[in-house]
Amino acid sequence: MDIDVITRDGPMGRDSIGMEPRKCLLCDKPARWCMRARTHTVEELLNRIGQMVEAYV
Repeated sequence: MDIDVITRDGPMGRDSIGMEPRKCLLCDKPARWCMRARTHTVEELLNRIGQMVEAYV
């Protein structure tokens, strides 16, 4: 899930509040890079999300 926070000055990035770029769920690269390069399949991502949900529950 990706939620954008919009201020009067426009979108607020993670860097503007001192946070590092979001990391990929499957590797340690920046998530933005993996999304643009389509590094992982949808199936791989869904499997990882399922694992994370199971671990939480």
